[in-house]
Amino acid sequence: MLRLWLYGFVVLCVLALPTLAAAEEAEDARLRSGAILGVNFVYVISDFDFESSSFDSDDPLGVEVSAGYRFNRYVSLEGILQYISEFDIDVNAGFPATFTAWGLSFMPATKVYPLADVLPPWVQPFGQFGIGVLFAHADGFGSDNDATAGFRFGGGVDFYLAPQVVLRAGGGYVLAASDMTLFGEDVTPSYAPITAGLEFRF
Repeated sequence: MLRLWLYGFVVLCVLALPTLAAAEEAEDARLRSGAILGVNFVYVISDFDFESSSFDSDDPLGVEVSAGYRFNRYVSLEGILQYISEFDIDVNAGFPATFTAWGLSFMPATKVYPLADVLPPWVQPFGQFGIGVLFAHADGFGSDNDATAGFRFGGGVDFYLAPQVVLRAGGGYVLAASDMTLFGEDVTPSYAPITAGLEFRF
């Protein structure tokens, strides 16, 4: 009887080897280097600082796409193109008026995964820092646009739905390095983006 148990145990171990190898391969796939392509929906919490207190802006929606490369389990580099959809800027300078505006930003950003050796590979918190350019276009009494440099920092969590498919949620802050001038009004176009979307690993 003991011999039968031993034979059965050996057979089970042999049968389990492909499963263990597949699990190890899936784990390595999550932490491996490779190309990245992602798309996120964005909710923007406006923190625009207008020179005049008679200006106020809405909190718009947006979308961003990212592409880059993960070098190892700890670091990746991505280029992030973010579009902020048309939103209202309300003016009350003796008379009420409303401008509409939209914005673009492009920022190369570094992502770090400080807990890659601590947590299971299907959940990967990250921190992020980038620097790039912000652009805004406004329509009201005619059209105007301007651009400035900006910084992006924040963090989030990657949840692996499969070795090549990631559900990402994050947040942060985009800090304008200097003012823009729209219709003669100086504005610092800083804001906090809340993002959620999918990333694909190659």
